[in-house]
Amino acid sequence: MKSGRVVRLLFPTLLLLLSSGCETLQHPMAPRQSFDTNADILALEEEFGKASSISGYYAGPKTLETRNRFVTGRLALINLHYIQFIRQFAADKAQLDTALDVMQLGVDLSTTVVGGAAVKAALGAASAGITGTRTSVEKNFFFEQTVPALITAMNAQRKEALLPIISGLKFELEDYPFAQAVTDLEAYYFAGTFVGGLQAIQRDAGVKEARLDRDINDIRQVNVVSSTLQVRREAAAAWVKNELDDSQRKTLAIRLGAPAGQTAAQDLLYVLNQISAAESDDDFNVIAQITSILFGREF
Repeated sequence: MKSGRVVRLLFPTLLLLLSSGCETLQHPMAPRQSFDTNADILALEEEFGKASSISGYYAGPKTLETRNRFVTGRLALINLHYIQFIRQFAADKAQLDTALDVMQLGVDLSTTVVGGAAVKAALGAASAGITGTRTSVEKNFFFEQTVPALITAMNAQRKEALLPIISGLKFELEDYPFAQAVTDLEAYYFAGTFVGGLQAIQRDAGVKEARLDRDINDIRQVNVVSSTLQVRREAAAAWVKNELDDSQRKTLAIRLGAPAGQTAAQDLLYVLNQISAAESDDDFNVIAQITSILFGREF
């Protein structure tokens, strides 16, 4: 049947585009790399193959140079593999989008040039199926574009995990032993995985939530004072700041419970905190009574 033959002829085009090694599809929305990642990985594996293996390290002299060569070799390989890893997700989506565009165009063109209602109906059905495929891919591609967020988290996590490695290379073997370097490298590798990225997001969200919980609790614990008491507190604070000298502030601070050895600035802060902490008329009346006795000032 003609309709089946046309569709069968078009689908190999889709498969060809999906498997294409074209530079444009391999590096979507980016210029061509100035190096070949695959070739660099092979060269580094050949160069650091023995040096970056744990058995190779223990087989030879255990020196600062061999430890650092092991660490730098593994770092380079981890970084290149990471580039390959994150690039494939952009390439997969771009390749599929491009292939679906071409496939859709071919089907649409075919419906205008072929004859017969049955053929056109079959091509129309194929067109609808391709459009539906695109919708499904775009809605479900890695949970609706969560990959960029994960890669951002992974990049930040990798930088954090890199710090102890860079610092460790400056130390002698006794202060940064080989076993610790291996542990740090494993943490660095794990930071560049989706699981590591998810854990970083969850950890950061947990820290933020805990901080917000504390802020909310602080707000809940603030007692609202009457407007009359607030006026009295503001008047007392202004009087302490503007009319008392350092000696008078120290006398008042000591009477309110401050230690005798504080500086003038500490005395002022202590008195102001005591005034601010007076959340009832009874609390503030204690302070007002002391100011009245010491300085004849009432509030």
